Amino acid sequence: MKMGTLALGIDIGTVSVKWVLAGSKEQVKKLAALRNNGIEKISEIPGKSDIAFAISKYRRVQGEPLAAVKETIREVSAYVEWENLGSI
Repeated sequence: MKMGTLALGIDIGTVSVKWVLAGSKEQVKKLAALRNNGIEKISEIPGKSDIAFAISKYRRVQGEPLAAVKETIREVSAYVEWENLGSI
């Protein structure tokens, strides 16, 4: 999906991994409209009119944190082109 710059954050814990994409409300709404996007919820910062976050569902690590992160990156790359990421 072509869009402007997004920022990707990955939270890796002992039990689970999850990702967050930050961008404009328009970008995040486009992501949320995609089928099987892995997004659990959309969040906005009060008072910041154009910033929103797409927050993924938790993925269980099951003793394999590296494998879980690789799968998370594959999931995100299925609908976000890497050249649209401004930071990770």
